[in-house]
Amino acid sequence: MLKLFKAIFNGSEERKANDDSADNESTETKKCLHCLRRVNVKHSKCPHCKTDNFQY
Repeated sequence: MLKLFKAIFNGSEERKANDDSADNESTETKKCLHCLRRVNVKHSKCPHCKTDNFQY
């Protein structure tokens, strides 16, 4: 019985990990040409260096 519960809970955790990684990959980002970091598309200025020079 305990093995069954472990299998159920471990399986759900693996699915959650896979779902989260798919969400992270699908987020739209743009690259700041000043500090070369990726930021979310919704930012109008880079939160790291405060410039607005982006490459999509």
